[in-house]
Amino acid sequence: MTATPIHQKHRDRQLRIDVGGLRSVESLVVRTGRSLKEYSDLYRRGASPEVVWDLRGCLPKRMNMATVTAFLSVADRLREFSGRPQKARVRYNPQIFQFWDDIDFISLVHDLDLFSWEPKDVLGGYQRGETNPDTRIFAFSLADDPPSRKNESAWINWKDGVRNLLREKMLLLCGPLFHENRGSRPFPKDLPNVIANTCAELVLNASMWGHSDSFVGLQRTSGRITAAVCDTGSGLLNSFANKPIDKKQKNPKLESDVESILLASLINRQDFGLRRAISSVVGRNGWVMMSSSAGVLKWRKPSWAKALEIYDSNPSQLPSAQTLFPQDSSSTPVSDDTDSGYCRLLECGLRGVRVSFEIPIFSTNRESIWH
Repeated sequence: MTATPIHQKHRDRQLRIDVGGLRSVESLVVRTGRSLKEYSDLYRRGASPEVVWDLRGCLPKRMNMATVTAFLSVADRLREFSGRPQKARVRYNPQIFQFWDDIDFISLVHDLDLFSWEPKDVLGGYQRGETNPDTRIFAFSLADDPPSRKNESAWINWKDGVRNLLREKMLLLCGPLFHENRGSRPFPKDLPNVIANTCAELVLNASMWGHSDSFVGLQRTSGRITAAVCDTGSGLLNSFANKPIDKKQKNPKLESDVESILLASLINRQDFGLRRAISSVVGRNGWVMMSSSAGVLKWRKPSWAKALEIYDSNPSQLPSAQTLFPQDSSSTPVSDDTDSGYCRLLECGLRGVRVSFEIPIFSTNRESIWH
């Protein structure tokens, strides 16, 4: 008896990936990371299974904007890698379709040819325009290839030019999120600039060091503002291995994805970067979620203050995750709104970097209007 080659057995196989309800980035990483590892294993053995994204767990008004943005970045990466669109299985729900349409999720799926819908022609039965018009997802692809780094002057000019264009674009997109509403406290004047410039820097870094396009998700609800940047590049740990960090100081040796997130957060004191943005967000009692490969970290005010104190006293030594987050980092946090933040190193990771800034909107007659 002749054994059937692996590529024949799995050529037409469907690989269903249940993304859950798109309610948290960590859950998306766990769910898709494991399944995409299976896809990669099959691909290395000569197979090319068709992926079916299972979106039937999504519920109206329960999806997390950063997670929806991250999912699109993953679907885009698989589309590029496989060379063909996949499929997305959904339940008929006009409320969900209306939200996806309003935030340009559906148009991005169509324009980038990411997947077809199952059942066919399921979309319909809703009207556009019910969502805050400032809540949208954008795809950023830097079309111009950078010059060789051997020509340092040309490379720096290209980088600065692209950075300035991205910052102008991000300011136009992020600015409306921070308009003042009657009955709410005004935002710090520099906060829109800090968030916009940091998002631009993340998009640029994803292209330069991660070799990846980026997706940016922006949302304003009655309770808070969300700004998320997601890519599927090489991840922070690999990026740090391939670029200089700071020639004036001895750089810490990185051994895990969590350590790479810690370093990305703490370096770069002078320029617009993650450090300044994290300080601005947690200083307003918000939080920052970061995910890179198998590392997940949530900054809140107590853990961030401790991290700055330790790192600034000795920049060549990173503060340990155990010192910053005393709870068991392998266990799921009891609440997503833990006061001190948390970190985890997952068993199976997901390519790329995902950063989400969550900024509360305070009312004038009570501490905040979100829980």
